[in-house]
Amino acid sequence: MNASAKMRHVVRSGRSRARALGCAAVLLALPAGAWATDHGLAVGAEGIVAASEARAVLEVTNVRVQGERITATLVNSSSSLVKDIQLVIRHAFLWNDERNPGTDNPGRTEYYLVLGEVEPNGTLAFEYRPDPPLPNRDDGTFKTSIEVAGFTEVGAD
Repeated sequence: MNASAKMRHVVRSGRSRARALGCAAVLLALPAGAWATDHGLAVGAEGIVAASEARAVLEVTNVRVQGERITATLVNSSSSLVKDIQLVIRHAFLWNDERNPGTDNPGRTEYYLVLGEVEPNGTLAFEYRPDPPLPNRDDGTFKTSIEVAGFTEVGAD
């Protein structure tokens, strides 16, 4: 990699997104995350930015759940290489009887690091298998969603 290449690290804190130049900046931005979440903004070392800015660079599409296998595609809409992609994978449990839900909700949230890079204006398909696998239940179903939690953009302006 060229020593003069610019890098931008984008991190998502809670439901807000933070853009940072290093871990220290991310930690400083976290307390402001609650306020930013309520206002649809992201906080980071470069100031407050719209949460949609991160989605304008990288998004998750074609999410499919087939048994214990989850597949999806990452789409890089920028002119920069994207790497170090961190995802938040939510397995929400939807009770058959929402008025009388059980007490042992098996829903969970997991973080996943995608191995690989997404070329500028490119895509990257990936596969994920929950570990441990989601339990088979008769009292409801799982709804899985995937969001980008953070990434590094190489060559960013």
